[in-house]
Amino acid sequence: IAGVFLLAAGIAAFLFFFRTGEAELIEQGRAVITAESVLIEEIRRATQEELAAKDAEIASIQTRISEIDAERTALAGNLETRVAQREAELRRELEAELEAERQRLRSLNLSEQEIELRLASFAEVKEREFSQRLAQFRRETEMEQNRLVRELNQREAEYNRSLDEAARQREALQQESSQRLATMQQEFEAERAAGRAQLDEAQAELNRLSREQAQATF
Repeated sequence: IAGVFLLAAGIAAFLFFFRTGEAELIEQGRAVITAESVLIEEIRRATQEELAAKDAEIASIQTRISEIDAERTALAGNLETRVAQREAELRRELEAELEAERQRLRSLNLSEQEIELRLASFAEVKEREFSQRLAQFRRETEMEQNRLVRELNQREAEYNRSLDEAARQREALQQESSQRLATMQQEFEAERAAGRAQLDEAQAELNRLSREQAQATF
């Protein structure tokens, strides 16, 4: 009988320590799960911050591209405006020269018919000069505009390359983060599965010892 009591007492003591160890194991499992959740959330937060910064960079580049497009459109309209302004200036100069020539011819006491003939010849020469000067101005203005457009196109191409690179980096960042989180979750799930398996084994052992204790009591 004393042996039975000793066996029962030994099993009871073992069960006590076993349950204590089991409780510690469960508590450790909860702590690990909490740490996993905090780590995953921190990675997600950091990723969102990086994505937000990359989105801001992309938006900034897109704004610059829009500004270049607006500048290019403005240049096209500016050409005709400048040519029209120059034409008006040249026309005023021509009219002033014609009037000055008319007054000069009148000072020579020429007949009106002679004045008109000479003035017509003078006007013909001046009209050719007017057309040549206006055409020259247009060519020079177009050359300047084309140079500016080429510069804008080069800048736009650079910005488009930067935009493509930023978009690629954003996509890579998002994929890398998703893959990292997926891998971590798989690893954590494997660890939790192993922990559950240990708990199941411990519970099975506990049940066995409980049955032995019950048998020893009788």
